[in-house]
Amino acid sequence: MNKKFSLLAIALLVTASMILAACQPQVVTQEVVVTQEVPVEVEVPVEVTAEPTDKTVIEFWTTDNEEPRVDVYEAIASAFMEEHPDIDLRIVPIEEAGIAQRIATAQAANRLPDIVRMGVERVSWTRKLPPLLSPPSAKMTSVLVPCRW
Repeated sequence: MNKKFSLLAIALLVTASMILAACQPQVVTQEVVVTQEVPVEVEVPVEVTAEPTDKTVIEFWTTDNEEPRVDVYEAIASAFMEEHPDIDLRIVPIEEAGIAQRIATAQAANRLPDIVRMGVERVSWTRKLPPLLSPPSAKMTSVLVPCRW
């Protein structure tokens, strides 16, 4: 009987292991590919060219935008241009409250003026800007307009 019992036990174990193997979860591998559009920012350098002219253009921005003051600047510019016919000096009056924004916009467009006249209380924010020019050379200072008051 021991032999029959052993055979029966082995048969039950084999059957149970088959049943348990059939109930075990199967591993299924699938390859999933996900595509997603990602926005990419591209900087494109744009060179802004000025109109070709025979004259050197100097742009002068000033926050002195009251009419009598602008008239004085215009008179000085006219006298200067008579002595220097190869230079065109342009006076551009600007509202004092908007000067910081105008300069930032002009810098972003690479179109800064040659000269800016503004109140000293507006100058402190310019420390945040990178240096635009090296210190004036002796050659540059000899070209500056002397005051004739």
